Amino acid sequence: MKQKYKVVSINVGQPKQVERNNKIYLTSIDKRPVNQPVYLSKLNLAGDAQADLASTNWERNHPLFTG
Repeated sequence: MKQKYKVVSINVGQPKQVERNNKIYLTSIDKRPVNQPVYLSKLNLAGDAQADLASTNWERNHPLFTG
């Protein structure tokens, strides 16, 4: 029997600076749900960005689906 999946939420975010232990970091961990259709390309969702592009294999890691 095939397993069925349901999209519960689509979340996007932009990089932002945060301070922790007196250091400034650039992060995109703060993703927020969208309430309208979002374009999905081979590499990403419209409106979404990653802070550290150098350490990411885009074609392997994006988009990220969790269940």
